[in-house]
Amino acid sequence: MKKILAQGAEAVISLENDKVLKERVAKGYRIKVLDEKLRKGRTKSEKKLLSKALEIEGVNVPSVFNLKDSEKNFKIEEAFVEGDRLSEKLSSYSGEKQFEVLEKIGGMILKLHGEDI
Repeated sequence: MKKILAQGAEAVISLENDKVLKERVAKGYRIKVLDEKLRKGRTKSEKKLLSKALEIEGVNVPSVFNLKDSEKNFKIEEAFVEGDRLSEKLSSYSGEKQFEVLEKIGGMILKLHGEDI
């Protein structure tokens, strides 16, 4: 069963069989060839960055599946990571826990930036 987790301007993110699927959707207002080129390029770029991030010690990135086919179908499949959604829960944490969580995220961002991500 497929459950939509989020929908943005560029993609629909859903949960299916313990995998998160990010599918870049076609834009009807774009010329089809241009739309496919943009979606393919953005999917390829994201796939490349995720693969690179997976190799960085101390950075939590979900496992990515079927990378070979992602550019053809404009989808990226990732492992579902159980846990709180920061956007929903951060303000309910104690000040100390908020600081710990944000410090940890900041450390991971520092490592990503150190690798040009």
